[in-house]
Amino acid sequence: MLSGSLDNTIKVWASIDDEGNIGVIHEVKEESGIIALGGIEDAIAAKHILLFSYKDNSVRLYELPFLAERGRIFSKAEVETVQRGYGDLFFTGDATGEVSVWKLLGEQTTAAEAAST
Repeated sequence: MLSGSLDNTIKVWASIDDEGNIGVIHEVKEESGIIALGGIEDAIAAKHILLFSYKDNSVRLYELPFLAERGRIFSKAEVETVQRGYGDLFFTGDATGEVSVWKLLGEQTTAAEAAST
């Protein structure tokens, strides 16, 4: 299980004992508070990608399992929602009311390609 919060942390949670108790097994301290998170799959590279939106008006893409940064997207305002689309598409909605459609590009790129609507 994953969580991100306004205290600037991403936490990975898992069962920590035979009784099923859950605890933090990994924590990453970020520069800004986290507003929303989502996930997509890079079908070509067979990798899972996490999308975290931050209070600094950015969305960062991380590859699992090691939370390696894959890219960043910048917005005019705080991105309040991140939603998975069909295939390699995903959507972001920011505080201005703008909805953007994004397409995940190959591993070699540093960001995603936008087609804002």
